Amino acid sequence: MVSAPKNYIEEAKVESYTVPIDILVSLLDIPDYVFNWEKPIPSNQKLYMDIMKKCVEFFYYEGGYFSLSDIAITILKIKGDIFESGRTIRWDRIIEMMEPVYKVGLLKYSRNSWRRGFKVSVMYNAFFRHLNAFVFKKETWDAENLEKFEIHSSHLGACLFCLCSIYHSLETYGDECDDRHLFKGEPEDGEGTISGRVS
Repeated sequence: MVSAPKNYIEEAKVESYTVPIDILVSLLDIPDYVFNWEKPIPSNQKLYMDIMKKCVEFFYYEGGYFSLSDIAITILKIKGDIFESGRTIRWDRIIEMMEPVYKVGLLKYSRNSWRRGFKVSVMYNAFFRHLNAFVFKKETWDAENLEKFEIHSSHLGACLFCLCSIYHSLETYGDECDDRHLFKGEPEDGEGTISGRVS
C-alpha cells in the first residue's frame, strides 16, 4: 500500500472531501415502496438475510441495477436514521457516513482514485468484509482507519462506497470491470487471475 506523506495526511484531515452525489443519487433512485417498509425496524440479522438474497440476484445471476439499488437501500435501513416521516430522505446523513470513507481513499491512494474503476469481485469482497464486521462483530467504526488516519469511517459507509464503486465501474467501464461470471465458477480468459483495479 502506498501511503501519502504525513503533511498531506494532516491537510486531508481538515479538507472537505466531496462525495459524488450524482453517482449516489443514480444508485439509490429511491422507489415508492421504500417509504412503506415494515415497522418496527427488522433486526440487523434479518436485513442481512435480505441483502444476501439481493446479492445472489445481482452477483450470481448478473441482475440489473435494481438489485444493486435494493442492496444499498437495505444498508440505509440498517443505518436507521435516513428515512424520516412522510417522504423525507436525509441526504445529509448519507453524505456524512460516506465522506470519511472517501477521505481515507485519498490518504491511502490518491484523489479520486476510485474513478479508475474496480473489478466487481474486489468490491464484492470488500463489501462483505465491512458488512460482516458491522453485523456480526458489532463494530461501528473501521478500527484500521481510526488507528492509521484518526478518521472515524463507518463500516456501513464503506459498504455504500463499495456499491457506488460497482455502479460507477460498470457504467463507465462495462465488461472491463464486470467479472461476475467468476461467481458462477466460470474461468476468466488468460491465466484466470483478477487484477484489483482497472489501469
